[in-house]
Amino acid sequence: MSRNWYIKTDQRKVQDSFDEINTTPLSFREKWKKNPKKYILGIVGVAGALALLISVLPDLFWRNKPDYTVTLVTVHTAPQAGTRWLSEALSAVAEDRDGDGEVEVRVRAIATGEDQADPVTQRNILLSSFVTSEYTLFAMEPDCYQEYIEAHEAGEHCLFIPLSDLAAPLTAGGTLWEFSPGTPTLPKTLLLGVRTLSEENTDQQDHLRLLQRFMSEK
Repeated sequence: MSRNWYIKTDQRKVQDSFDEINTTPLSFREKWKKNPKKYILGIVGVAGALALLISVLPDLFWRNKPDYTVTLVTVHTAPQAGTRWLSEALSAVAEDRDGDGEVEVRVRAIATGEDQADPVTQRNILLSSFVTSEYTLFAMEPDCYQEYIEAHEAGEHCLFIPLSDLAAPLTAGGTLWEFSPGTPTLPKTLLLGVRTLSEENTDQQDHLRLLQRFMSEK
């Protein structure tokens, strides 16, 4: 006598009648009907991963770099309103260096005071800025200049480009402009300067021209 029984597997129900076993794989449509929640969650996960990838790729490969980056060095953290003011003030006389139709001056703020959460790290970030050609434009509070830079300006070596031949108010041995922002969101006095690199460095020359235009407006 023939017996019929069913085994529930990942494939279709298999009938064993001792005559024939049907092991035909389920079609995608049949799998969907069997467990639609599983496939819906899978589609949602893939869509989320694609959306994340699409949002990250522009930053990785087509990141819009600013026309200028100025490193603002203060003892205490400069309020966002202060960094925004400095960015807008420099942008007013800056050039569209990358030709994208917009002028952007990014402020890279460093605070070196003991009131910072990690002052040692902040100072190391500042000092590391002087061993790379990536950062050439600086705005510094006088106390920061005296503590971290002045010792390196002795003798013939100048960390910043000498400005003694330019018609502008100078301080710190003729390598920095002395500037009063006139806003309570920034220190009363800032020293503006461009690091000394090779004459072929375009950032160095473009930043120097920017400060010349900026100071001539003040």
